[in-house]
Amino acid sequence: HRASGGARTRVPTGPSRAHARRAGSWEDRPLSWVLAEAADLHPDAIAVSDGVRPFSYRELRDRAAGLASALPEYRVRAHDVVTVFLPNWPEAVEVIHGATWAGCVINPVVTTYRHAELSFILQQSGTRAIFIPHVFRGFDYVAMLDEMVTGMVDPPTVIVVRPHGELPPWFGLFDEPLGRQTNVG
Repeated sequence: HRASGGARTRVPTGPSRAHARRAGSWEDRPLSWVLAEAADLHPDAIAVSDGVRPFSYRELRDRAAGLASALPEYRVRAHDVVTVFLPNWPEAVEVIHGATWAGCVINPVVTTYRHAELSFILQQSGTRAIFIPHVFRGFDYVAMLDEMVTGMVDPPTVIVVRPHGELPPWFGLFDEPLGRQTNVG
């Protein structure tokens, strides 16, 4: 198939969603239900680890449920967009499952993006909340987001994971133990 100008276009040839459903490889249920089922079937099995501390399926489910119940404190409701701008930490898994549990739309963003890319993504997605590391690989994400949200008309709630030092007073704090959040300021 050729588009105008003679350029070749690719036509998807993979199985359709209907075919995937018939084959049993696609289910119409949220990710949080899969976690809940895993926690029921294998509560003490390791779900995720940061190399220091393992988290069981039961613990991950309980933490995700705690996060889901805390999200309304941050103006986050079902169908809102939650941007996960975190490294591959256990907290990222918890945030994804917790936000899914709350009925939110997950918007994962790689931590290599900086101001230009991230501000565009936040504006286009209508992000209601964003989870960020304080510092990761020497880069200060709090400083970047502080500058970025200052000029926004309806900025997302910024929730900082693994915080240290001072935070802007309007940022939320993702505090230990996982699943418990407190507002800063």
